[in-house]
Amino acid sequence: MSEKTEKWDKTERNLIWKSYISEKLNHNFSIQWQLKMSLSLSEAAPCPNCGKIMLKAQYQDFQPQKSASWIIGFLDGNSKNNSIKNLVPIHPWCAKKKKNG
Repeated sequence: MSEKTEKWDKTERNLIWKSYISEKLNHNFSIQWQLKMSLSLSEAAPCPNCGKIMLKAQYQDFQPQKSASWIIGFLDGNSKNNSIKNLVPIHPWCAKKKKNG
C-alpha cells in the first residue's frame, strides 16, 4: 500500500479489518469477546487500545464520532509504514491518545 494518513478505499479497509481479526487478535480473547457481544468479528471487533466495541460499518469517514467508529491506526506509530502488519482499526480518540502519549 502506498503512504497514506487519511483516506482508505473500501478494499483497503476490508483488508485491514480482516488482517486485524484473523492475525492480530488473540484467538481465545476473540472467541470470548464474540460470545459476550453476540456479534461476529466480521461486523464488530474490540479496539486494540481500549477493548471497547468498534463496528465495521462505522468507519470514521462515513459515520464520524459515533461511539463505535474507527480509523486506520499504525501499530508502530509511523504513518509512513503502510505494511498490512502495521495497520489496525482503532477508535479515533484512542489513536489520538496513543499518539500524544
